[in-house]
Amino acid sequence: MKLRSILFTLLILINVISLYFILGLFFYDGIEDLNINGQNLRNTSRTSGYVLYITTLSNLYFFFFLIIRRKFKD
Repeated sequence: MKLRSILFTLLILINVISLYFILGLFFYDGIEDLNINGQNLRNTSRTSGYVLYITTLSNLYFFFFLIIRRKFKD
């Protein structure tokens, strides 16, 4: 039981830290491929940022859902 609570806490901490870095990714102006006319060919960092953001938030949601369900189960 104690190992499980330590692992849950560690997973929540890792998800919160990754959420911090993902939000930093949204404000990052990385190298973009431009064609001759100056139009952007791809912007993969923002798309991957959205995918990671949604995944991290869903992980946090399910962790808190499990914690709350366990608290009110008694």
